[in-house]
Amino acid sequence: MPKRRIVPRPTGNPPHPRPPEGKRVVDSLLDAIQDGQEYHSIVSVMPRPDLDLVGEVARGLREIEAIRGRPCLAYVGNVVRPDNRVVAQ
Repeated sequence: MPKRRIVPRPTGNPPHPRPPEGKRVVDSLLDAIQDGQEYHSIVSVMPRPDLDLVGEVARGLREIEAIRGRPCLAYVGNVVRPDNRVVAQ
């Protein structure tokens, strides 16, 4: 089986895209979540370009642990990286 090689792929996108029409930029996705509207409330906004998404996930898990009073284990996938120009071939 041949080894996979990671090759940069130019996207032509600016490093910090402007928010799409109708979306507002927020400082924190976690703070933008509305009870009962969890999914809709964060897909209708756009995080600021320099937001640390991994830090946001870790903060959310810490808040869950504090509420439940016990450790929380989670598998987190599909986090969008600010630089998505690398693809595997």
